[in-house]
Amino acid sequence: MSAPADSERPGAQLCHVYRLRPGAEQEYERRHAEVWPELSALIDEAGIYDYHIYRYGLLLICVLRTRNGFGHASRVSAASQVQARWTRSLAHLFAEVADADGEPLWAYPVFDHPGHPPPSEGGPLRAPAGGGRAAGRGGDLRPTWQRDVPRLDH
Repeated sequence: MSAPADSERPGAQLCHVYRLRPGAEQEYERRHAEVWPELSALIDEAGIYDYHIYRYGLLLICVLRTRNGFGHASRVSAASQVQARWTRSLAHLFAEVADADGEPLWAYPVFDHPGHPPPSEGGPLRAPAGGGRAAGRGGDLRPTWQRDVPRLDH
């Protein structure tokens, strides 16, 4: 399955999933509690931010945004020996990480409720610096597929 249409738009929220092998849960969590500083630096260099990994049993749900699109982030990561080393060190933990074409297992949004966070709270719903998702849309933070639906703002 190919990347979501928004994957090259700076600031677009992207989501993909992985599946762990049974029994790998504790090692996976331990390894991510001790992420290498050079891997964190690579994530920054690739332009990835607001990156979260959630776990439900053996299912890992990765949610992230990129400054320069997912293609750029992938190219920077793929060229890195740090990424290669990290991936090799975790490979035995995964049952599934990509489709038959080597693409991430993309998850697509089926519902989005941006809500109205308190004005004083920055949190993850804040528009990225430089406009990001809200650029050119009058502050509309809804995903692309919802922009043609009239807003019910009060």
